[in-house]
Amino acid sequence: MLIQIKKNSQLEKIFQRLSALPVERQMVFSAFCAQVFYKNIEIRIKEVGFPRKLDLREQIEGLWDQLIVKEVTLKFDYQSLEDGMISLMDEIYAYPESLGKPNPVDSVFRSSVFAFISGFSFFLGHGDCNQLFFVVHDGVGGKVESLTTQKMEWDALSREEYLKFPTFGQAAADLEWVISKLELAPSKWLAEEEIRQIRDYSFICKTFVVDEIYYEE
Repeated sequence: MLIQIKKNSQLEKIFQRLSALPVERQMVFSAFCAQVFYKNIEIRIKEVGFPRKLDLREQIEGLWDQLIVKEVTLKFDYQSLEDGMISLMDEIYAYPESLGKPNPVDSVFRSSVFAFISGFSFFLGHGDCNQLFFVVHDGVGGKVESLTTQKMEWDALSREEYLKFPTFGQAAADLEWVISKLELAPSKWLAEEEIRQIRDYSFICKTFVVDEIYYEE
């Protein structure tokens, strides 16, 4: 079931506000989105027993470090990031242990990969608020799909009931908390203390995580 984006939804309004902010504050928001969805990538790697060690956690934590010191110096380009992440996604999908095992959270894994790419893109001069919005919306929708598949009778849900699922409200509340802090900043850069608060919450936020039972720090 495809999730149609309701015009003027809570999520859409938040991303419209994001587009009006300086890029320095957009980077904080994008780092938050990348971090909260990144957990799903780790979950998928753990689920299929993927053997290769990755440095994705170190990379994303590097975004926060750069925001705190207000200096952006990523040593790779956007195309190499995108190509590398999509190649990794395909490799994990094709890994032997995952073949022949339909997974209700595939859509969230895919959205999480693109949230990772989109989050980094703001630091690499390719940030697009609309693109990040669609990735986040698809990821939240994928979580709803997974929950309804697992816990509810699929055909008993109307489209209206589907779109009102609490997960959308929870996601909007978390993103609202971040965007409100960004809008109140007196300069183009957010204060270090505020960045640390957003970063620390992104580490523990489970709103955007599907299989929480698999995720352990």
